[in-house]
Amino acid sequence: MAKYDLVILGGGPGGYVAAIRASQLGMKTCLIEKGLVGGTCLNRGCIPTKALLHSAELMERVKGAERFGITIKGATANLRKMMDHKAEVVKGLREGVEFLLKKHGVETVRGVGTFVARNAIEVRNKQETFTVKAGKSIIATGSEPLSIPAIPFDGRMFLSSTEALLLKELPESLLVIGGGYVGCEFATFFSVFGVEVTILEMTDQLLPGLDPVIARTLQRQMEKKGVKMQLKSKVEKASVEGDRAVCDLSSGEKLSSDKALVAVGRKLNSAGIGLEAIGVQTEKDAIVVDERMETNLAGTYAIGDVVNRGLLAHVAHHQGLVAAENAAGGNSVMDYFAVPYCIYTSPEVAVVGLSRKEAEQQGREVVSGRFPFAALGKAVISGDTDGFAQVIADAKTGQILGAQIVGVDATNLISEIVSVMKCEGTLDELCRAIHPHPTLPEAIMEASFDAKGEGIHIFSPKSKKAMGTGES
Repeated sequence: MAKYDLVILGGGPGGYVAAIRASQLGMKTCLIEKGLVGGTCLNRGCIPTKALLHSAELMERVKGAERFGITIKGATANLRKMMDHKAEVVKGLREGVEFLLKKHGVETVRGVGTFVARNAIEVRNKQETFTVKAGKSIIATGSEPLSIPAIPFDGRMFLSSTEALLLKELPESLLVIGGGYVGCEFATFFSVFGVEVTILEMTDQLLPGLDPVIARTLQRQMEKKGVKMQLKSKVEKASVEGDRAVCDLSSGEKLSSDKALVAVGRKLNSAGIGLEAIGVQTEKDAIVVDERMETNLAGTYAIGDVVNRGLLAHVAHHQGLVAAENAAGGNSVMDYFAVPYCIYTSPEVAVVGLSRKEAEQQGREVVSGRFPFAALGKAVISGDTDGFAQVIADAKTGQILGAQIVGVDATNLISEIVSVMKCEGTLDELCRAIHPHPTLPEAIMEASFDAKGEGIHIFSPKSKKAMGTGES
């Protein structure tokens, strides 16, 4: 029986980061992975979808090049080549992770891991079954696309995101069941290449849970680009009729398409890994952890999707750091104050912290400022004038509490706000940080000025009371 200081079950963005950090801290570390290192994010999620969306972005640029004095004739889309590029990107990054694990002395074991005792994990693969001994352990088993009884995956007509990433030909039409970030990103990709896309969302807005203003802004832009929306539409039954995917809606309407993408959420992978045998506490399939990422069982930690504290690769990454440091004897704490959420649609969406409504529901007195991309020089130059940047701050202290951006490069722009929030920064600090001109981050500075009633490149009613004031 091989013995390790730390055994990590699952090699996704949380698991492999935890393994590298633990090794840096001097722990003899084993990483158990049943599939490909990198997990869903690298192999079936974040990276491959963004590789395809980059192709879609290039096509949009080509289509709009004429207005900038560039004529491009005969541009065509080749899905197979896009998929080849996606596969190259994934393979290269995965091999990079495997190289880093090896260089850090992490032993990677292939197989399905199951706890058989508090400090023992049984590993099964095609060749053998064996047990590894763990001084401490980290559970990082992730999640997988959720299938619901009314809409089962068949891998041919009704696809999960995994199968959608393997298509060889563009369908003529696509039903996207679920208007969350996965559904909206795939709708963005397929619509750019002429696929007739319809999003079915059972709530009254896209991106449920986000600020409705953000959702409406994205919806308008997607509809301009040809994506059809049916909100408050619940799929009661899904079936295959001939060569068509058919959905019966609660309204009585029946819709059909060449393919249907089911993007209704994800299932946490906490079952079947022996948690009951060792007494690890779960709640609605999520493993219960404290701020140190430790379960109710001392020395056993859990991270990533399986703890259900934001199903995001970057959250799993930081949870992995915290868990590994604590397993090595440290005292690290996971901080969720400034977690960014990014959606790679066109335009992009990124949010962090509290919306104005959320802050007010907490009893806070807040101020907010907004700046439209239509008034931003760099955005006007490139023709990316859809959307805005918005900041939320405490009315008394000026501390930044959150931000929402919908528009070009939002997923990169949000990092400035994240950094400021992490340092407990204020509106004054954002306003007085000299931003280069012309650049997109100026939108954040301008929104901060607007929140103070001191808008420079935009006039709003609150600017009146600030006239004649300001600091030097």
